[in-house]
Amino acid sequence: MGPTGWATFQGIRYSMPAETIGLSATLFLYRDRVRIMTDRHDVSHPRNPHNGVSTLPKHATSALAAVSGRRAELYYQRQRLLEVGPSAEAFLTELVHARPHTWAGDVRRLFELLLEHGPERMAGVFQQAVERGWHGAELIEPLLTRPWGVLEERGART
Repeated sequence: MGPTGWATFQGIRYSMPAETIGLSATLFLYRDRVRIMTDRHDVSHPRNPHNGVSTLPKHATSALAAVSGRRAELYYQRQRLLEVGPSAEAFLTELVHARPHTWAGDVRRLFELLLEHGPERMAGVFQQAVERGWHGAELIEPLLTRPWGVLEERGART
């Protein structure tokens, strides 16, 4: 696992529990999934996640608990959001520029939404928000309650 607690195979990163940092692991390949085993953990992931990173919510929360300090926690959350893909990076870049003093609260809420809805769904709503020039977690939340691709134009604020 190395110092990160992530398994990497053919450029794809797979999350593991925080307790696996520094442990050796064995990766088994199947057609549609990978199985990663340590002496105490047995984890399955989709083999080809849409953005090259597969993070299981329980691993994100265990890693977050292992991170010490509020600043480290915030940067950990931001990094997990960035791993959603290019739409997340574009959204977060605009968010930080639009809200230079308050973006941290948005990142915390967006991380909670990521754990709840998953990276593929978040990538879609980040893209919708970027296309509309929207910034802020409060604008992402309503997009997540709509079916895929459905969005009525509303007077959203940035």
